[in-house]
Amino acid sequence: MSGAGKLRFTVSMLAVASLAFGLGLLTARLAGPGSADDRAAGHMLIVLSNAHDGADEVFNDWYTGTHLPDVVKVNGFSGAQRFRLSSAQMDDGGNEPYRYLAIYAVDADDVSVPRDALRKNVENPGSMYVDPALDLDRTVAWFYTPITGLVTR
Repeated sequence: MSGAGKLRFTVSMLAVASLAFGLGLLTARLAGPGSADDRAAGHMLIVLSNAHDGADEVFNDWYTGTHLPDVVKVNGFSGAQRFRLSSAQMDDGGNEPYRYLAIYAVDADDVSVPRDALRKNVENPGSMYVDPALDLDRTVAWFYTPITGLVTR
């Protein structure tokens, strides 16, 4: 598989991860009032990241213990979950560009509101600490908006 093909495949796998996280969020939301469509997961912020070489332990301690809770406190975010790249993949390439995935549930109708609030917090070191173990050159973040309701069996 070419480099571009691997990247497309990696991004496609994000949809699967988003669905898995969305299912977890839906479990909690199903107890609430409203129609099934009202209870469906809203927007998601998908973050693919890496630690600097040799800094995975510090990175994971910070990301899980500090960063996830800090982001969830930002207005518009309601939950988060992290994933590590599994050793079993659909292809045997071994060239996956990102080792870690974080999925954040966004409940705001307009994603620019939590996006701007998160940016403001990240840019102010007194508000949100970003550990230098995070390799910012090998980190990407994208918002996704659902285009269907949840499909179940």
